[in-house]
Amino acid sequence: MFTSRGRNPPHAFAAADLERARFAMDSLALMPHYLNRYTMMFTDRTDAEKYGELVPWRDLPEDSSQKWLFERRGIHPGEGLWLLEIQDITYRFLVNACKKILHDIPGDKLLEYPVIAASGETTADAAPQHGGEYTSLITRVTEEPYRSPPKLDRDLLEHPVEARLKEARDHLLALREDPAYFAACLQDWATHRREQLLDADGNPHPILAKSPTTFWSRVVNRVVGTALLDVAEWDLVHDKVLTLVRLLDQYEGKLDENADLPPDLAFAFYTLDHHVEQLKAGPFTNITMGLVASPPMRPYFQLVTPSGADDRTLAITAVEEAPAEESTRVLIRRLGVVQDEKQRQVVGLPGALDELEYHIAAHPEARLKITPWVANQVSSLAVFARVLRQVELFQPWAARFGADVQEKGTREALEQHLQRSVAAAGIPRLSQYEVSDRVVALGIPEKGRFDYPLVVDLQHKAAVETAAEQIRRAEIALDGFWGRVKSELERAGGMTGSLKDIFGSPLRRFASTAAAAAAAGTKGQAKAKSPKTNGAAAKVNGEAEAADEEAAGDSDASGKASSIKKIKVGKREFKVFSALFYEPFVGQSGGKPAEIPWAEFVHAMNAVGFTVTKLYGSAWLFVRPADADANADSDSDGGDAAKKPMTLLVQEPYTATNKILPTAARIIGRRLTWNLGWERATFELSE
Repeated sequence: MFTSRGRNPPHAFAAADLERARFAMDSLALMPHYLNRYTMMFTDRTDAEKYGELVPWRDLPEDSSQKWLFERRGIHPGEGLWLLEIQDITYRFLVNACKKILHDIPGDKLLEYPVIAASGETTADAAPQHGGEYTSLITRVTEEPYRSPPKLDRDLLEHPVEARLKEARDHLLALREDPAYFAACLQDWATHRREQLLDADGNPHPILAKSPTTFWSRVVNRVVGTALLDVAEWDLVHDKVLTLVRLLDQYEGKLDENADLPPDLAFAFYTLDHHVEQLKAGPFTNITMGLVASPPMRPYFQLVTPSGADDRTLAITAVEEAPAEESTRVLIRRLGVVQDEKQRQVVGLPGALDELEYHIAAHPEARLKITPWVANQVSSLAVFARVLRQVELFQPWAARFGADVQEKGTREALEQHLQRSVAAAGIPRLSQYEVSDRVVALGIPEKGRFDYPLVVDLQHKAAVETAAEQIRRAEIALDGFWGRVKSELERAGGMTGSLKDIFGSPLRRFASTAAAAAAAGTKGQAKAKSPKTNGAAAKVNGEAEAADEEAAGDSDASGKASSIKKIKVGKREFKVFSALFYEPFVGQSGGKPAEIPWAEFVHAMNAVGFTVTKLYGSAWLFVRPADADANADSDSDGGDAAKKPMTLLVQEPYTATNKILPTAARIIGRRLTWNLGWERATFELSE
């Protein structure tokens, strides 16, 4: 704080200092003094006589530049007085602290000493944290009041959105590819349905006993619908971010703080903000419906007794007995602020999530009340909040965005633009799409339909044969379900560009590998196929066509393995990547793959060139520089995509053990293959 306040004039902090009093103002805890037809000016005022100058409207001619300045940059006198009080307290504290620190220098001699030029203020990004392996967003937010006012950071704007879009695409592809992952997601969403709550008499919702098929229809539709919409919506938000970043690059060094933004740049800010405000409803709905039904929260809420199995109101009430732990009571209140629109408008979404993350970071016992599913939803919402926060930081222009978009012409243009872009992305059709009952029946995880025994002792031929048959059945069942979903989507006109790419991607299949292991009957005789071609099958109405598995495939795979660009790692990192790229039925004993401690995963990713940032909830952002030695670079065509950093958003396990389980590890490994081209053979031990 000494450095930032000492090397920047007070007006540089005016907007940030006033923003910290916004909660008190919006909640009417502070009422501004009223002085009509006057404005206070702080922008670019560097002398005491002009700082906070009270300017009467009558002294400003209609066509003067001063009139524009006071209208666009001025502050209401009541708020201006608060700003002066805030800064008076802040600077008085800093001056007194300096005098105490430099107590051996007489007060009247302090200003006689020369000011030594500093090498520069340490940024939040550069501050070493957690052994230098990662930084934490909540730490950066906590330090903001003590640093120079933050400005819009294009990386913080673009990277989380890009990574969230990749996560949405990878999630949908994993749902299509991995039966165990698909079944786990269904069970997770089923667990967080309000129908799981008991009513005041201790009775469950009648739908669970009388109409389980209807219950599973709701679950399957929610899982499929959310996965499809996430891809379309984040693709749209990412497009708006890229448009804004392109315009910021175009106008780099050409913007005048004493003039309005160019119309196209201003509209890009308005459209991004407007799209985020509209599209963030999805995570809000999920949190509102699922939080109270999460197992740790069920003791504190109960279901209003439904009228019957078809009752979809699913209203809830809080139980009379409050949680015993103070940290749990505070957690529920802060989660309530995130969910409640009126409270959220007062605090602001970024502020509400900041307070929630503060509490979870400071009280580990509160973290245990948050399930991985809830943490995932909070993470998604937090990415939206970070976009809004970056828009707010584009000062001094952002101070007027709220008023500008209220103008009738701008408001109508924004709404028309939203309707066009949402329609072009296919979001209305995806929102209306429902999986038919006939197809839902194929997706219900019952009778071991999606059991996926990839871990088996290869020395027992009977066990391998049984596993191979079950793997084949599970993969065929999953292909059948998604093949029919694809057909329904195409008929409904909901198969947009991004979804076409995902539904057209080849899938890794283990049935043939398992069958080969069973036929061999001897440990280590089964051959591995390349992850990108192993059992890749075209889908016709949900039926899998067997892939060609002639011996020529082995030679192709061997040739590819020899051409893979290697990454040398130590034993600690090699152990992590070996677990991520565990290959069942291939020269191994069939032992269970190791669970990966999250700290070890973060360390390994940092060791291979990723910078790591812990975001909110369970989300962690991994960014690999464009010039890093990545396998993806060798396959690139030299275009712009090759010059951009690689971003990934990975969800922390958020469990008591904080370990990545085998199914989740397998999906992370597949994501590294899809996005970077990495395989097990990519990594080798350094000397």
